[in-house]
Amino acid sequence: MSANDLHCPEERRKERRRSALLPMRVIASGQTLFEGVTRDASPSGIFFGMPGGETLSVGDRVWVELSVPAELLGGPLGYRSSRGATVARVESSTLASQVGCRSRACGVALALDAEAVVPAARRREPAGSEVA
Repeated sequence: MSANDLHCPEERRKERRRSALLPMRVIASGQTLFEGVTRDASPSGIFFGMPGGETLSVGDRVWVELSVPAELLGGPLGYRSSRGATVARVESSTLASQVGCRSRACGVALALDAEAVVPAARRREPAGSEVA
């Protein structure tokens, strides 16, 4: 079987994903379902591994809190974003084993709602801690 014999689904992402471990939290019905880090992210979506991710279904609405450190932006300020999202894909442990993926290495893809991002405030040093 050659590479030409394999069918590759058409890429539908609007923006390029980047591998990134960004702190995040997923909330549904006022309950935190997941607190950890992303595996990759783009301006319009994130992918993360979630133990018990099968509790989510494609189309479910969730709330996402996401932090991006200043180091990734190349400037002095990072930002936090809180926005709605729709579950776009859930990889169950059964599917993971079928494609040869460790179940903890597979997870959930979320399509993020558009939202303006507000820069975080610059951290202030406590009085008296200035370096002379």
